[in-house]
Amino acid sequence: MVTPVIGWWQQESEVYPVDPGESQDVFRAPVAELLNPHNRLSAVVSRGRQRFSAPAFDYEGRIIWGFTAIVLDRLFNELGWTRHWDTAREIKMA
Repeated sequence: MVTPVIGWWQQESEVYPVDPGESQDVFRAPVAELLNPHNRLSAVVSRGRQRFSAPAFDYEGRIIWGFTAIVLDRLFNELGWTRHWDTAREIKMA
């Protein structure tokens, strides 16, 4: 079970991934950077003959993808904040 939490820090502190096999890093990314169409792309995963594509974000060379990116994409869409971006721009994920 996963419970996404969108948070706000009153005082910044160090945070570490609970499961390094699931999350490589924990970092802050300004919403304005995530909304920038230049930082949007599609993450593609191939498993045999199946191909899966989902939204992703490139922030300072760090790729935000998977569940986190899907939650952010859905949130930005629901809020009406999403700006048109090139969904054909892809990055292959392992």
